[in-house]
Amino acid sequence: MTNAADNSSRLRWLIILLLSAVVVLCGAIVYLLLDTSADTTPGDTASTPRAVVEPLFVKVGPMTVNLQGEGYGRQLLYIGLSLKTEDKGTQAALLRYMPELQSRLLILLSGQDGEALVSPQGKERLAGDISALLDSPFVEGQAPLAVDAVLFTDFILQ
Repeated sequence: MTNAADNSSRLRWLIILLLSAVVVLCGAIVYLLLDTSADTTPGDTASTPRAVVEPLFVKVGPMTVNLQGEGYGRQLLYIGLSLKTEDKGTQAALLRYMPELQSRLLILLSGQDGEALVSPQGKERLAGDISALLDSPFVEGQAPLAVDAVLFTDFILQ
């Protein structure tokens, strides 16, 4: 009789132990799935706001250029743009070499086809061309410019 009672007691403790393990495991899974602190870096707390890097803008233009194009005769493009960066060194270099930057832009823009610039895709392609233009340094040994975006502030095609 003690053997049956002993086995019953062991079985009861085994069931309690297994149920406890399942509850702990489920709790751990729920905690890991609902844990929002995984987005923060170590040492951050929910009450500490993250540092926001303020963008810097360098205004270029406005400029007016004659465009190539055979369909409508001579066309003019009046364009102004801003270059977005988060790097003060890039901002300083752009301001320091602004005349050279404007010269490069005028050469690039004067070779554009006006019909292609009418569509949004044409404007996006032009923004990509301007970004690529900024990849070549103004002087030998210059650090690469960190321009995040080319933003059109004026764009009139006539």
